[in-house]
Amino acid sequence: MKNIVIQEIIDSVISAEKMAIDKLLNIDKSFLSKAISLIIDIKGKVIVSGIGKSAFVAQKFVATLNSTGTSAVFLHAADAMHGDVGIIDKGDVVVFISKSGGSKEIIELLTYVESRSVSTIGICNNSDSYLAQKSNVSIVLPEIKEADAENIIPTSSIISHLVICDCISIALQQMNSFTSDDFGKLHPRGTLGKQLATVKTIAAQHSKPRVTLADPLQKVIYTISSNKLGACCVMDKNGIIKGIITDGDIRRMLEKNTDISGIVASDIMTSDPKSIHGDTISKDALHIMAQYNINQLLVIDSSTQYIGMLHIQDLINE
Repeated sequence: MKNIVIQEIIDSVISAEKMAIDKLLNIDKSFLSKAISLIIDIKGKVIVSGIGKSAFVAQKFVATLNSTGTSAVFLHAADAMHGDVGIIDKGDVVVFISKSGGSKEIIELLTYVESRSVSTIGICNNSDSYLAQKSNVSIVLPEIKEADAENIIPTSSIISHLVICDCISIALQQMNSFTSDDFGKLHPRGTLGKQLATVKTIAAQHSKPRVTLADPLQKVIYTISSNKLGACCVMDKNGIIKGIITDGDIRRMLEKNTDISGIVASDIMTSDPKSIHGDTISKDALHIMAQYNINQLLVIDSSTQYIGMLHIQDLINE
C-alpha cells in the first residue's frame, strides 16, 4: 500500500511539471524574441538576478549563457544593494527572475537599475506585478499549479522558468553561430570539452615521427621507438605523405624475412594511410579508428601536409 501511494505522488509531480511545460507552447513568443534581440545587440554583459529558488534558476541560466558564448554574471537580489550593484555597467542587460514579480528585493534592485538607464528583462508569472510592468521586456508566463498538494512549493514554476532561460540561451547560441569547436574551447577539462577538442590540439603533445622512402630499417625502428607512438609517417623528398609504418608492420616483415639487410621504409610501409584533418573533433577520430580497427591516424592540414600523429591511447587518456 505504501509503495502504491509513493508511486501516485511521483506520477502527480511528473504530471504537474509536464503540464507546466506544455502550457509554455501556447505563450506569446514575441516577448521572448524581443528579449533575445535585446541581448544580441548589447555591448556589455548579461546580469541575471533572483531571490529564493529563483536565484538558483538565475545561476543555472548564467552558467548556460557563459558556456555557450554569451558573457553573463549572477547578482543575488538580496546582496545587490549592499555593494554588489557595482558590477552593473552601461551597455549591460539585467534579467530578473521571480514568480511573483513583486518581492521587496526585486523591486528595490529594479528601481535602482532603472535609474542607471540599463535595459531590463523580467521573467515572472504575474502580469500585474511591478516587475512585469516596469521591465523593458516582460516575459509573463501562464498561471501554473505547483507539484505539491498545497500548491505552495516552487516546483512546476521553477521548471517553466528554466525552460524559458534555456530557450533564450540556445537561441543566442545559434544566432551567434556558436559551434561545437567553440564549446570545446570553453570546456577544456570537462568530458564534453575533451570529446569536442580538435585532434590537432591533442597531436601537438607529440613530435611528428617521420622517415623518408629510402631510410633504412634501422632508422625506421629507432624513429618509432623514440617517439612512442607505435608508428611513423613515410614521406618523399618533397614532404608528400606516401605511407605509414607501424610496429605491427615491422613484426610481420620479420616473420617473413630472415635477411633484413637492404630493407628500406618503402618496402614495408602501408600506402594510402588513414588520415584526419586537424580540425576534426576527437570523438569523430575515435569513431574512425574503431571503424578501421587502427591505433594511429595521421593528422593533416587543409593542404594535406603532415602536422602530427594521433594515437588511440591519446583519446583514451582524454
